[in-house]
Amino acid sequence: MITLKIVAAPVPWAVDVGTPFIRVHASDEGPTSVRLLAEFPCPSDGSGHAECEVELVFTGPGGWLRATPGEHERRLDYARIPLRPQLGQAGYAEQVRAHLAAHGVHPCPFFFIVDESPWVRTVGRADLDLRHYLLLGDGMLWEFLARGFRWRVAA
Repeated sequence: MITLKIVAAPVPWAVDVGTPFIRVHASDEGPTSVRLLAEFPCPSDGSGHAECEVELVFTGPGGWLRATPGEHERRLDYARIPLRPQLGQAGYAEQVRAHLAAHGVHPCPFFFIVDESPWVRTVGRADLDLRHYLLLGDGMLWEFLARGFRWRVAA
């Protein structure tokens, strides 16, 4: 089994991995988009986090997408993820807020970029400048190849 080297995607939110709400729209005629529930850390007012719907849009040519059900933790190398939630971990929310304040991004958004992706190498189109993105949630590993992405809070 290949272990994927991951880094956190630069976003200020984290996928709500426990909520079964991820919708993917892929088409040959437009970009691939994903709607999901995300948690935004709140200021230290005791409220923890705010949850809302986020839309991700993957840019560039392609439309490469694959979804795999099951447990994927063993396939991912978390060595470059600065802060990872652990069951029963005290102070995690405060650590996330501190990291977000210092760096402007969530330390473990469950939305990752794969370094040295075997999938990108398999496609063999260096001219497309593709990156391999992973999204974890609802017991699935969603994978996308794209040049980049943008996101917004969904209306």
